[in-house]
Amino acid sequence: MVAVRYVLPNLLTGTSFLLGLAAIVTAELGQFERAGWFIMWCVLLDVADGVAARLLKATSSFGAEFDSFADLVAFGLAPAALVLHFVWQTFPGAASGWIVVACAGYALLAALRLARFNTATPVQAGWFRGVPTTVCGGLLAVGIILLERHDALGALNWLVYLPLILAVFGVAMVSNLRFPKLSLARSRLLNVPHVANIVGVYICGALRIWPEYLFASALLMVALGLTMGVVRRPPD
Repeated sequence: MVAVRYVLPNLLTGTSFLLGLAAIVTAELGQFERAGWFIMWCVLLDVADGVAARLLKATSSFGAEFDSFADLVAFGLAPAALVLHFVWQTFPGAASGWIVVACAGYALLAALRLARFNTATPVQAGWFRGVPTTVCGGLLAVGIILLERHDALGALNWLVYLPLILAVFGVAMVSNLRFPKLSLARSRLLNVPHVANIVGVYICGALRIWPEYLFASALLMVALGLTMGVVRRPPD
């Protein structure tokens, strides 16, 4: 009966894995916005399974490995497939060799980042080494959703910008940049906007509304996280 407490975290992780596969298939079918939302649901589940594991005291080596496999699919392979098919179908006949290389490189670096996360000596508690795959994959997904919803953004030549964005995200994942883990502050007053933002993200993600809010929230989190990593850099 003790093992029952492990069911919920692993169920959430397994659902994220399947949604990542669904995102790859729907991207291949040209349903880019739907694929993007599938990846965003994976983001929500990735946070939820970690919280569930800690609350239920159900952390385990198996859970950590399973979570990494799911993250590779959801935030490594699925975003790469989404960007690749978006470019292929939005710019038919374009010389898209660079986007193939960039997508493959992004997926490979995501795999390296996750392997290092499970095997390397961790930095100080409460910190990541490198930007998490969840953040990079989520940003790519919501970015494609915005491109699908706003025709004005299509005026830019994303065949040029997307390989560069993928390269930056890939390097950020395997870098030695310090990035704080999501947690509550000691001050209850500071926690009010933090909790409100998390609730807003879950509502928007679950209902597939206001991707602009999700994108702005993610960019702000990255900017604040990287700034904190520089100002309060923990020791190696």
